[in-house]
Amino acid sequence: MALKWLNMMMEREGIKKTVVMFFITKRPTWSINPDVLESRGVMQEIRRNCEAIEKQLGERLFYAASSSRDEHRLPDLNLLIDDYWKLRYRRTIQSWKTKAWPIIVTHNLVNDIEDELLSYLRNEQMVNSPLDRVKVVYHPDFIESTNPLFGMDYGQFVRGCHLGIFPSYYEPWGYTPLECVARGVPAVTSDLSGFGKYVEGMDEDHEDKGVYVLQRHNQSPKKAAENLARFMLHFVKTTTRYRMIQRNKLEDFSESFDWKVLLENYKEAYSFASVKSRKSMKASVSKK
Repeated sequence: MALKWLNMMMEREGIKKTVVMFFITKRPTWSINPDVLESRGVMQEIRRNCEAIEKQLGERLFYAASSSRDEHRLPDLNLLIDDYWKLRYRRTIQSWKTKAWPIIVTHNLVNDIEDELLSYLRNEQMVNSPLDRVKVVYHPDFIESTNPLFGMDYGQFVRGCHLGIFPSYYEPWGYTPLECVARGVPAVTSDLSGFGKYVEGMDEDHEDKGVYVLQRHNQSPKKAAENLARFMLHFVKTTTRYRMIQRNKLEDFSESFDWKVLLENYKEAYSFASVKSRKSMKASVSKK
């Protein structure tokens, strides 16, 4: 619901940015979508072509600059690239172009019809239309270095994102937003998670440092979704410089969640539970 509202808000305000929302969650699948694999293969070929052209262009541009005595203008860069690489580049780009809308789910799901996330996206008509400012990528598998689509571990993936969104309805602690914080990535948590409650109890200005605690306690799902959409819209409007500054603040703020700091809370909880357990055992024995 929050994504749908964000999409409408961006359209209404004429924001031209594109937001890509990744849903990463484990679901039973048959295989990776062949169209997704083909698209990734073409993208890798484009990268290889660009790297080859970059290498050739760099070497020839340096030679042209170092051998020129009187000419100080930049040479025609097209003349420094072989026709072979020009043709290969054009062909790869042509095979990449398509009028099809971006694929939503990267895998073939075992139960595609009854999947909750896909059902919601279809009902709300969030199907990656060219008119949508918010696009969705649903990846129903773990991200790890052996993953044929991403080829990176989860930490690298998180580091490449701008914002982690984890508005839990219930979570005893919740490590996913903390994993973002540890990598300098702003995150959304909720006041119904242990992590969110802990952050709220700190004296720090946590929102300025990159941790937004969504109020869900005594809030209707609709109101919570609206507040989340408004926060995401605010984040979309921030500048690159602001986000860089916030990342630096967040990396400093993450020291507050170092194990040597949190360990004292675990010790206190363990001592409290041990005392309570002993009292309960003594009361049970006395009754007998």
